[in-house]
Amino acid sequence: MLGVKQYVQATAAWQWYNWTLQRVPKDKKPLRMNFDETSCRLFYEAAPGILGSESVATSAKKGFISQQVTRHQKRGALSLLAVLCDDTTIQSSVPQVIIGNERCLPEGDRQALEESGVLMKNVIVLRRKSAWVTDEVLSQVVAIWGNALRACRLTHQPILLLDVCSTHMGPRFLKACARWDIWLVFVPAKTTWLLQPADTHCFAVFKRYVRQLFEQSLLASSDGVVDIKTIIIHLDRSIRQVFQGRKWSAAFDANGWSWRQQFVREKIIHHCEWTRTSEVGDALPSLDQFLCIFPNSRFIPLADLLNHYKLERPRLVAPPRPRVVGIPSEPVAIGMPWHGRLRSSSALHLQQQACSDSDEASETMPEQAPPLPPPESHPGEQLPATDEQAVPTDRPRFPVGRLLRRPRSFRPSTPSASSHGPDVSRPAKAPRTASP
Repeated sequence: MLGVKQYVQATAAWQWYNWTLQRVPKDKKPLRMNFDETSCRLFYEAAPGILGSESVATSAKKGFISQQVTRHQKRGALSLLAVLCDDTTIQSSVPQVIIGNERCLPEGDRQALEESGVLMKNVIVLRRKSAWVTDEVLSQVVAIWGNALRACRLTHQPILLLDVCSTHMGPRFLKACARWDIWLVFVPAKTTWLLQPADTHCFAVFKRYVRQLFEQSLLASSDGVVDIKTIIIHLDRSIRQVFQGRKWSAAFDANGWSWRQQFVREKIIHHCEWTRTSEVGDALPSLDQFLCIFPNSRFIPLADLLNHYKLERPRLVAPPRPRVVGIPSEPVAIGMPWHGRLRSSSALHLQQQACSDSDEASETMPEQAPPLPPPESHPGEQLPATDEQAVPTDRPRFPVGRLLRRPRSFRPSTPSASSHGPDVSRPAKAPRTASP
């Protein structure tokens, strides 16, 4: 069942690639590229039987030779953003980016390497807070790729193969690829060891060569320590020897990244249980095929992925308006049109003609419609009064006026006895009598 699942994933990715090749303009040649990250260790443990310096051998305790290395060197690593392409002339100019964190790569060592001119021009060393690759870092790396590929943009169309890491589907990275016209095709999940050229043909040879250079430097050192500048020089020499010293077009063909998968190696055919009779199509993959390529719990930005190809969107055409067949509306006669100057004879003639047309229209107008009959009255129902009926005038009428606002200084006065009579709320005081 595992082989059948990977067969479905591989055919979906190959169909996507075949469809992409059809989108390449006729005046351009497809440039197959493969991008992947790998970690490069700062220290390699000695293999059995390795030779050491005399000072290290004489200072051994209990007859065992130990290497002088700290925990930071054993756990530290640099990140290499490697790019392979099928054109040997362009491979020498494609940037290979090395990223180190602030702790293992001091700024002074980075500047010393840059000023010394030991490294190749296409090897770029970056110093960041962390060596992990993020969406922001990838967007900057794509800009470096675009500037390097500017010379061959008129003759080649870059098609970048990469795995389905979440960082590779970041919004900044996708926008940067669309800006520099780099088309993307993803290798299915859990099949990079079988279908990605960098994993199947490159990284094993590259790291073996780096290890050999490290052991040579370790033997040449007096204290058994290899500094960070020497390690970066080792990576530079390995890139020159492995990346630029070999042709990678056969690796792309053997992994199925060619037209109609004509040169797929036997290991893939045997593992996926694939027969040559079932050819891979070249149409746009369906939604189910896209879901097979990416992990189950991953959001697939299909709109951003297909935006790289600049597909022609279907034009929305409005339906024709229905033609109304009926009596045409009569033109409205204009009584006093204005044509030209007011005192011209042509304007006077047109004015007289318009007046005659309005008189003819008034003569042909129909007479006024007869009045409607009165509504039928039912027994026991009282009809509302009309204008002809008299309205009774014996009803009382009350004056209606507007209530005036009181001034701010108005205060109600207390009622007095002279105006409103005696106050019954309080008991009357007894009259005063003269004392004897």
